[in-house]
Amino acid sequence: MVSALELFLLNTNASCDGQGGMNDMSKCGCGRSPTGMCKGWHGLTAEEFEAKLKKFKEENPEE
Repeated sequence: MVSALELFLLNTNASCDGQGGMNDMSKCGCGRSPTGMCKGWHGLTAEEFEAKLKKFKEENPEE
């Protein structure tokens, strides 16, 4: 699990949009993003990740 401080240091050039995504997007380094760009999902538990991914697929069927 990545600490809040580690996340801050990893994303010092990006800003969170408050919805689990990034305003100044960078490439996904953890492999969890369905778009290939960081969505802030690296710190989610397996269960949280599955729920987010399911919701994303429902809202973005073209992806």
